[in-house]
Amino acid sequence: MGLVQEVLHVTSLERARRHAVGIVECGAEPASIALGDYLCTVASEEIRGTRAGRTRTAGRVNPTDEAEAELAQREVASRVEIATGKITMPRTIVGLDVSYETATDRVVAAAVVMAAEGGGVLEEVVVNGTASFPYVPGLLAFREVPILLATLGRLRSPVGLLLCDGHGLAHPRRCGVACHLGVETGLPAIGCAKSHFVGEFDEPGPMRGDRAPLLLDGNIVGQVLRTRDGVRPVFVSPGHRIGVAQAADVVLGLCSAYRLPDPIRRADHISRRALR
Repeated sequence: MGLVQEVLHVTSLERARRHAVGIVECGAEPASIALGDYLCTVASEEIRGTRAGRTRTAGRVNPTDEAEAELAQREVASRVEIATGKITMPRTIVGLDVSYETATDRVVAAAVVMAAEGGGVLEEVVVNGTASFPYVPGLLAFREVPILLATLGRLRSPVGLLLCDGHGLAHPRRCGVACHLGVETGLPAIGCAKSHFVGEFDEPGPMRGDRAPLLLDGNIVGQVLRTRDGVRPVFVSPGHRIGVAQAADVVLGLCSAYRLPDPIRRADHISRRALR
């Protein structure tokens, strides 16, 4: 099932409208409203039969081959906005992760909404699906963005900031999964990856909070962040509408007792459990 069919399956036009209205009634940040508007547009265009791969947005998330995918990434990268100062933190943070079933194309995506203050879990959603794009290093977003957008479409809670298990600017074309999701939804987005992908860095100090810049072609694209004393660091890079330093600060603040931030850790847990 492709992006449009999946979004339509989980979010009908009327439900998308109700979701958008619900966000407004909750008094959420303007960025949150963009998600409801986006899903409403997707459903509306699908009902009218005007998407079907013919719009620019559809091409960005459902390319037909690697060449089109790389072209789409460059287009998305041109729309990424990186804040030069601190943004006002939204009230909710959504942890996102995707788990894969071994030897099949089955995937499970999870979204965990947590309060920015206090860290309480407000909502959890899991969506089953099928990966329609092959695994290609650097193009992983095209396997994950469709089902992650569908998962976000099921949320009833206001969505403030996206925290993705993956990279943002720390990508060969400056367009990791966090960039894709940020541009597609209009929301601030952060990528937090467990392993190094691109760029050069010096090992950060051994204590929690120690960090080192991640450099790509001489530019700082993220930070290598130690979230626990003596534990391997994570690789944090902004995806959209947030800066490098603040992205790392947000991730560190969400790591209560483990190496990974709580929203991503929880999303990973429930998506893996759903695969069983």
